[in-house]
Amino acid sequence: MSSPVALRKIGLRFLVGEWAVGMWYPCLAVVEHSDLGSVASLQTPASYELLLSAGAAGVLCRRIQADHFNVGIGRYGRWLRYVRSRDVHHFIEIQPSWEAYFSQFTGKSRQNLRRSVKRFAERQQGGGGVELLTTPDDMPRFHREALRISEETYQHKLLKSGLPAGKAFVAHLEKMATEGRARGYLLRDGGRPIAYAWCSLAGDVFKYEIVGYLPDSADLSPGTVLLYHIIEDAHAIAGCRLLDFGPGEALYKSMFANRKVEYVDLYLFRMTVVNVLLVGLHRGLTLANEGLGRFLEKLGVKSRIKRFMRAMS
Repeated sequence: MSSPVALRKIGLRFLVGEWAVGMWYPCLAVVEHSDLGSVASLQTPASYELLLSAGAAGVLCRRIQADHFNVGIGRYGRWLRYVRSRDVHHFIEIQPSWEAYFSQFTGKSRQNLRRSVKRFAERQQGGGGVELLTTPDDMPRFHREALRISEETYQHKLLKSGLPAGKAFVAHLEKMATEGRARGYLLRDGGRPIAYAWCSLAGDVFKYEIVGYLPDSADLSPGTVLLYHIIEDAHAIAGCRLLDFGPGEALYKSMFANRKVEYVDLYLFRMTVVNVLLVGLHRGLTLANEGLGRFLEKLGVKSRIKRFMRAMS
């Protein structure tokens, strides 16, 4: 098997609605598929068994062709098979110029984007309000100001995700900056930071990694305004081939991306009692959340309850 393999602890979050009530960190041999524009071929069950070490609970096979498995739990040879979801990976294929990329939008979309960016710039007396930080000396300040924003987002309060707070992450940012790979963005409204984005360069790929904005600034479309400037910046970087939005669906991804691939991440666990129970619990909570979501949506109250939960966090 030619794919790179690493042993890692992979976090599986147990959710009740949008609240994280627990985490499971199985140690898995991770088979990565590095080509952003394609998916990996499925190997035989015996091939994956060769990757196991004594401490591994199983194997995680990234970006497998989506038509091989349905979502859910089953068997694959002697493995306990788990497919959490059918996923999509959106990205931007960098065009010869920003104008060439922007011309791919419909006339109405271009007009709406320009209006949002212009309206925000006018509040800043003509400036864009965007600060790009790339040097090692910039990183502590970027982290400090971005963290203040991140800690106000519902992702941080409910899902325990967002910008990491520890010194180790600051050291990581500084290392990336030393290597010339750091792209930290802050969007300011009247000098006040209201949105941030941590991005990085990996060869010819621009990675859009961690983002957030202050909830009280939502009427200014800060996420859209900042992303507009980030994509423009990516088109100005020599040798940049792709802007990677990462896996998962989001309105902004489908709006700005010009390419996508569909796939599944295939979890193969050793057939043990503990693994069966934890995988079953994870899948059961997922189904319960999906069922409750459909029920609340049918009643017409799902969006109001989500807003209430976020306001209470």
